[in-house]
Amino acid sequence: MSIGACNIISSFVLPKIVTHFSRVHPLIKVNLYEGNIDSLNEKLHNGTLDLILDNYPIDESVYFTVPLFQESLYVAMSQALCKKIENKYLVNSMTNKQLLSESPDEKSNKAVPFSIFHNTPFIILRKGNDTRIRYDQLCVDFNIHPPIILEVDQLSTAYNICSNHFGVTLVSDTLIKNSSSAKSLKYFQIDSKVTERTVFFHYPKHHYLRLAVKAFLKEAISIYAMI
Repeated sequence: MSIGACNIISSFVLPKIVTHFSRVHPLIKVNLYEGNIDSLNEKLHNGTLDLILDNYPIDESVYFTVPLFQESLYVAMSQALCKKIENKYLVNSMTNKQLLSESPDEKSNKAVPFSIFHNTPFIILRKGNDTRIRYDQLCVDFNIHPPIILEVDQLSTAYNICSNHFGVTLVSDTLIKNSSSAKSLKYFQIDSKVTERTVFFHYPKHHYLRLAVKAFLKEAISIYAMI
């Protein structure tokens, strides 16, 4: 059985599932593939992959989807830059501990308009990535054009550069939960549904789903139902 995912999900989400699944089903071998959505979908259609776990919008007339969990995007930046924005706009940021522990209502009360970042230098993913799509949509919705100082291929790369006090970036709470650099940064929740997305498995409707794959999906859902 073969599963594909992007860098962040293959690094922090799939290992938990595969470890648990392999303990329950030790005779079933699981292969993991990492890549961008285009290369993964190509492997899915030629039969190299059984499933993809991702957050990229897909055509649900072509694919079956199995939602696994919700994740949110936040604007991350150094504490020095954050202090300037807080003082200028009288807004509240969050530490990584607050972000991960506060209730949705508490975080919602701190949500800020994306427009306050109109002059803030962004490190952003290249076009074709879901995070970039959402960044572009936020720019349209709030009618701003922040300066882009760097474009990269991976969310983890953008986050690590930001952690070295260079620019700001959009980052998922999935990465924040699992990053050792998270505590060095501050975070803003954006007042927009654009920052909310679903991480889900998908596979073509014309593909037969083997029993082993069905068992894997069942274990994955049970694991994330407990988190």
